Order: sequence, then C-alpha cells, then structure tokens
Amino acid sequence: MVVTKIKDNGKITLKLIGKLGVTTSSQLQEILDEIVLETNKVELNLRDLTHLSSAGMRVFLLMHNELKSKGGLLTISNVPLSIKSIFDTSGFGQFLVFIDNP
Repeated sequence: MVVTKIKDNGKITLKLIGKLGVTTSSQLQEILDEIVLETNKVELNLRDLTHLSSAGMRVFLLMHNELKSKGGLLTISNVPLSIKSIFDTSGFGQFLVFIDNP
C-alpha cells in the first residue's frame, strides 16, 4: 500500500493506494498516530484502494474514535463500490462519515 499525505487548511488528507490488509494496517496505524498530533480533521481518500480487510477496518474505527474524542472528524471519500459494500455490510457505514469528491 502507498499512502500520500496532503495538508490543507488544518485538514490532512491521506490517499490510500493498493491493498489495506493485515500486513499494511500497522503502517497506516503508525501514520494516523502521528497525524492526530497535528490535527483533528482527517480525510481518507480511498479512490485507489483495491482491497480492505477487517484489520484495515479496525484502523478506521480506532481513528474515528480517537478523532471524535478530540472533537474532530474522520471523513472517508471516493469509496469504490466494492469497498463501500464492505462498510455497509459490517455496519461501519452507519457511523463513519462518507463524502464524494470530484
């Protein structure tokens, strides 16, 4: 998985490319742990994410809870339909905030 970080007006966007699974979820967790020291507004752009496992979803849940406890917000954008169905089936789609970017 490749992660690109973009800072814009106090918000940090991470573009995730490739597969987010057991072997890559710890990489994302480390990046997110550093980001919460900088901001409480994080967007995850999943346009180029091709696979999402339960380990990856766990990282999203932990980040959501961490940011919420600080009065912040985790948003998830540009979710491919195959990945969105995983969120919906698991129930994560009920509490995570999804946005669509052009």
